[in-house]
Amino acid sequence: MSSEEGWLKWLLLLPLRSPAMVVKASSKALFYVNPWAPIPPTPPFLSPSPDLVVFHGTYQEAVRKAEREFKFLIIYLQSSVHEDTQRFRSQVLGSPAVVDFLNQNFLFYGIDVNTHPLGNTLATSLGVTRFPALKVICHVSNSAMTRQNLARLGYQPPNSSSTCCLLSMQGYIEPSHLIARLTAFNETHSSLIQTARAEIVERRQTRTVVQEQDEAYLRSLQEDKEKRERKLREEQAIAEAERLKKEEEERIQKEIAIKKEAALVKEKKVAARRSSLSRLVGEEPPAGPDSLKVSIRFSDGKRVVRRFLKEDQLAELFLWIASIESSSDYDIVTHFPRSVLTDALVTFKEANLSVVFVEEKIVE
Repeated sequence: MSSEEGWLKWLLLLPLRSPAMVVKASSKALFYVNPWAPIPPTPPFLSPSPDLVVFHGTYQEAVRKAEREFKFLIIYLQSSVHEDTQRFRSQVLGSPAVVDFLNQNFLFYGIDVNTHPLGNTLATSLGVTRFPALKVICHVSNSAMTRQNLARLGYQPPNSSSTCCLLSMQGYIEPSHLIARLTAFNETHSSLIQTARAEIVERRQTRTVVQEQDEAYLRSLQEDKEKRERKLREEQAIAEAERLKKEEEERIQKEIAIKKEAALVKEKKVAARRSSLSRLVGEEPPAGPDSLKVSIRFSDGKRVVRRFLKEDQLAELFLWIASIESSSDYDIVTHFPRSVLTDALVTFKEANLSVVFVEEKIVE
């Protein structure tokens, strides 16, 4: 049962002028005091007028429908063997004026105590002593707004949810008198319907606000979750980038260390080679008619002038350059015309050298 249903049940608590009309809980009245307990379906009530709208269904369903439509529930109880029943059905319930009034203002629920499985129990619980009987009843909850409205109307609100009889009419009653009684009842108690509608609107608005707040809260949670996930991804990306950077730095440092080691080994080899070759190089001859000067320009731009004997072979030049050149991949060339010196047996006099260049060997 929804809160709106419970609220409207609270709405109909009006014991018309007598506190005795409030139905109290008892084992005999369990059907009425607890309208949500299972009840056998009501046998179809034969309406005295084809235009009178009669609700067919269980008592619980009738209460719910009255709440949804913001109407009071009228229970009509008759005994088919009672002397006033047929006259009431034909002259009162068959009256077009009564039919129109009931259809517009109430939910009509008819019971024949001789055919309804709980008809006599319900009649007893409602205090019926004469047939036919009309009871305006409702099941009400302990709503604060309804309690205030009841107190304003001069009623003592119940301490808990109760099923109440608001108006009772027993025996035959003239159509005009019936309409007058029900009209006065509506005028007296219409504020309850208005209160019911206003409270339901308020509760719907409150529920909408709560729902919007819940949705906003869920959105906030989702946004926070997405922010945390985004931050985590960013932190992971930064950590991955730092890891890759560190690996790259380590790789570069390792390569540098390897190159340094290789360079050191190479320097040692060059130093060893120079040392061994330098021992094979003879002393530079003194200046004289038997010697000549050769200008040697190295690839790093350094220029050295050295004397050689004219009758010495170019092997002396090759050996001297090898003893001071760090690299072993080079060519000894002459310019104008350009040529690479390769014949170590040719003498300086034959080669007619004055300038040579030491160039890195070009690998094709």
